[in-house]
Amino acid sequence: MFSNARRYQGQVKVTNFDDIDRYVEYSCALRKDNILHYFIVLVSHDFDYRKNCIDATNIIFVKGLLEKIWQFVKIYFRTTGDKLFVTTHRCHDELFLLASLSCVSKRVHCVGQLHGYDLVSKTHFSLVRFLKKILGTWALRKCQILRVVNENQRAIVMKLGTDARIIVAPVPISKKIELSAISYMDRKEDFDFCNLSLIGRLSEEKGIIFGIQWLEKLLNSNADLKHTIRIHIAGDGPLKPRILNEISDDNRFCYKFHGHIEGDDYIEFLKNITVNLSFSPYEGYGRTILECGAFGIPTVSVDRCTDDSSLKHACITPINFQDFEAQIEFLNAINSLLDKSVRQSVRDEALIIINRLKSCWLLLLDWK
Repeated sequence: MFSNARRYQGQVKVTNFDDIDRYVEYSCALRKDNILHYFIVLVSHDFDYRKNCIDATNIIFVKGLLEKIWQFVKIYFRTTGDKLFVTTHRCHDELFLLASLSCVSKRVHCVGQLHGYDLVSKTHFSLVRFLKKILGTWALRKCQILRVVNENQRAIVMKLGTDARIIVAPVPISKKIELSAISYMDRKEDFDFCNLSLIGRLSEEKGIIFGIQWLEKLLNSNADLKHTIRIHIAGDGPLKPRILNEISDDNRFCYKFHGHIEGDDYIEFLKNITVNLSFSPYEGYGRTILECGAFGIPTVSVDRCTDDSSLKHACITPINFQDFEAQIEFLNAINSLLDKSVRQSVRDEALIIINRLKSCWLLLLDWK
């Protein structure tokens, strides 16, 4: 694995990403420029990465943070290139390590991938969370390059006083999803139910508990809805037991848990969804919303779900779920979004946004 690295005198790039298709394209582009590229991947993604990436990168599979750090260190000492670009994705611990390396070695260029939620988290206070935020903020100031997902994040990072080159580039949806969406034929009017989706990690920052509680009130106030809607939950996480407790026995048949799904299973899941729901109080970009939009699935969301104005305009119907008349507004929105011409418009605009994001992503190829 490292024999080539010992002889390599040029640029070396190490990336730690959790997406697949676009990074294969990225790695192939680096190879054309004769740049050595390592791809560090968590074992949980083993199958998909072996299947999709093996020809594109030098892949290193790791089981956790400590092993990941050890691989970073080994690559550093076993390469002699004039520049070593090391990229992390959203993890404060790794970002802090890489920023520290860049301080002691001018050869290391720290490329921070800022996740949408990192700087605006309003979750419950804990000492560990507080310390991570302090260290993470210091690390952001030490990065040579930062990728953020929207202009609002750029403004926040600028206030921190960093000298980093800041690139605004939301990650495009996967190539497989894009191609499937382009060839997709909408047949949702043939379904027996209005299928609503909740997609994402079942964790506190996604607003999932509030969403389930609100849907329970809706179902209990409108008994007829139990015969017309089904709520599909795609995701897993620490709050699943609590979510199950929030669902009443009378309404349990209205819900279906799909667990964590990806690849072809995720595409088939989207083909059966009528309207997506998002109760997340903040998304840096909202890629799931864009993925749904590409299949003609509009999203009904809380007022402030994404900072991207074009995505809001194209795919989102915002609702103040705290309002007294929110249930009426919600049902009216669902009815209007069942119209096939509306879904087609959502799909057309989402595909335009996807093409724009691909051009933004190309900026990352210019890490100099």
